[in-house]
Amino acid sequence: MSGTPENLPTTPTVVAPMSTTSTGSGFESEASLTGKWSRVNEAKVDSFIDRARQGIHCSLFCGGVKCKHEDWNVCKDRKNVHPAIEGLNSNWVGDEVIASQRPSTSLFLKHLLIQQFKAKAITGVFNLQEKGEHASCGPDGIYESTGYSYNGEQDLMRHGVHYYEFPWPDMTAPDNDIVLRSVQVMESHVKNSGRVLVHCHAGLGRTGLMIACFLIYSKRMTSDSAIKMVRTCRPGAVQTSAQVAFVKGFEQHLWSMQLAFRLQVSDPRVELELFMKRQREILHGEEGEQYRYVPKPLHFLLCRAISLALDDERHVRPSPIALNALESVAISAAPSREIVNKMCTELNRGNWKFSQARDANAIMFLCADWFRGMTAPVISENSIREILDFMKQYTDEERSDKLKNFICHHYSRVVRHSIGMLLSAVNLLADCASARVETRRFAFKTIAQALTHTHTAAKGSLSGCEVDIVTSFFGDWATAIGGIYFDTSVVPMHAATISKIAAASQLLVDSVSTRAGSDEPGRAIIANDLRVVEDLDMSAR
Repeated sequence: MSGTPENLPTTPTVVAPMSTTSTGSGFESEASLTGKWSRVNEAKVDSFIDRARQGIHCSLFCGGVKCKHEDWNVCKDRKNVHPAIEGLNSNWVGDEVIASQRPSTSLFLKHLLIQQFKAKAITGVFNLQEKGEHASCGPDGIYESTGYSYNGEQDLMRHGVHYYEFPWPDMTAPDNDIVLRSVQVMESHVKNSGRVLVHCHAGLGRTGLMIACFLIYSKRMTSDSAIKMVRTCRPGAVQTSAQVAFVKGFEQHLWSMQLAFRLQVSDPRVELELFMKRQREILHGEEGEQYRYVPKPLHFLLCRAISLALDDERHVRPSPIALNALESVAISAAPSREIVNKMCTELNRGNWKFSQARDANAIMFLCADWFRGMTAPVISENSIREILDFMKQYTDEERSDKLKNFICHHYSRVVRHSIGMLLSAVNLLADCASARVETRRFAFKTIAQALTHTHTAAKGSLSGCEVDIVTSFFGDWATAIGGIYFDTSVVPMHAATISKIAAASQLLVDSVSTRAGSDEPGRAIIANDLRVVEDLDMSAR
């Protein structure tokens, strides 16, 4: 059985429970383990100078055999502090993670750690140590075979506990990529398998750093709040100024990677393909697959606008909210800077309160303005010329048959699914509003200008006739796909990408929509040309 969470790339060392038999007590007999506790042959691990340094450090600063960091009484004797696991100097940090000293094989036996793990739903252990470190600390030394004070396979995996190694040197800060990878695995394990115990040697420096970064990544906490929480729960954690600086830098690293909306002049402008590349590094697992080809912030905004319109339509037909939202894509409909900045800040940090957002006008303005503010237009000047040639070359009937091939040939999956999702949302809003032809065309024209950066005279070099032709192209595209990106029931069987996006859409919309609990059937969202949908999805480009 693999311990790698689904859809995650290979980690430095990620292992999981094996299907093996054990003694009736769940442990090998103590006699069978005798001899496994001998200290590693350090000549094979390190140089003489480093061995001497490590030995002196362990004897003078840690306590050697009586290492203060491997003494659970230190934790037990603190006022109002109770060890999370008896036998280990350990503390809960929140409800999902334990920060701990390193365990040892003798402690697994003496304090029945596996039974305690199972009782507390601890199903994974994260080891941040390097092999051979602190060889003179604790009662058992380290395994010759593994370089650690316990054997992950024997002591954990055969009892059904997942075991992960993400090593880096003691008293140091790691690379951002190592920690990002680690917290992604940790989050995946917590969501899918249960609680985890994280340890280094003392369970303070590296362990505190890792848990703080987990809180930033998974719980959207600030670095200051995460460090404060870890130190409150685990006194002495996040030991060095370098580790504190790393946690703060990790927060900024995440911020820069998921920066979707530009707030300051110093902030870089967004480029769609680059944004999606960074998003793929941040997201993982099922969520990573759902948002492989579409921007998550854009999807969230569109889903919320649709849910507000559908709720409104249930009470008032046609929906005034949907109509106003359609008209709000224009630059002239810009909400106050305060409203925009608040939404952008929350979206950039990944903590936008979806269910509490009530301003569909601001939401749809932000969707269109996101494309207007990009470094380069999603539809380049050359692409505009190709669209004009395509639209002039064929009749309406001919274009209907050739549209799918044109889109797949000229645009990457990221571009065509991002545009398709936006057009699909505009379709649904127009239906909820029972919008007139003029209103629909205004919305598609505004979207076309945002995608091509022809929304101002200074940027646009198209004649009025050419603008109308480009608008018709996006109108045809929208007509072909209908509301397919928001309803799984009409997605063709082989359109896997659109199916994932639509599934995520329905979960978001139904989670806050009052119509989900209504006896009234939901609106049928139908694509006019399922052939277009299927081909848009299946093209390998």
